[in-house]
Amino acid sequence: MRTLLNAARAGGAYVAHVRASYAYHTCPWLQTFERMNPGRSKYEIDPHETEPFAEPLEGEAVFHKRTFDAFYGEGCLSPELRAAGVKTVVVCGLITSVCVQHCVFGAFNAGFRVAVAHDACGDRSRARHEAALELYADYMYEAYSVQDVVRHTRKRMMEEKTLSPSPASSSWIRSAARDPVSIVRAAEVAFVADEPLPLGSSPESGSPSRFAKEAAYRASPASTLNLSAR
Repeated sequence: MRTLLNAARAGGAYVAHVRASYAYHTCPWLQTFERMNPGRSKYEIDPHETEPFAEPLEGEAVFHKRTFDAFYGEGCLSPELRAAGVKTVVVCGLITSVCVQHCVFGAFNAGFRVAVAHDACGDRSRARHEAALELYADYMYEAYSVQDVVRHTRKRMMEEKTLSPSPASSSWIRSAARDPVSIVRAAEVAFVADEPLPLGSSPESGSPSRFAKEAAYRASPASTLNLSAR
């Protein structure tokens, strides 16, 4: 998370933060969720519960969402990202099988090109993380490593570059030979940090990374880094 935020800011990206604002009087789904998931320490989430490494800087936009999908409902991301000229949304965060997937589907349905920073995502088990990525990767979104995203962001994206995923054996890692993402300029890049998880969660990172080490038991916000693409 910190690695991607730093790279996005250094590259001149538009940065926005999405916070979960889950309350019974504003989220019709929350009572059903509680019935299906009894025994949790809490269900409502205060949008001000954030992690230090994902704190917004002065001037960065903060959005409050009322579902797992940051692209759904009042105040969603779509109008803001379109106004900023964003074309491609690269998603990372927690948890892979819930908020990350919902965000990916929402961005896809809103007409954005979508990718996932696979080694900056985590779930409550490695198996769930892998299963979530296997489900729709290379079908609704592309998968890239943090190293690939950061490397090209650090070049400041002032000239057209090709974002090529690192080699991997898993089928959800997109082939570099197939329709690579082209980064055009920093003005068309946005970074969106999404919600914290309920207390008591202990997600497991999909692969060893700084992101996994920083995820406390309350967990880290999910996030999206948006890169323009032709």
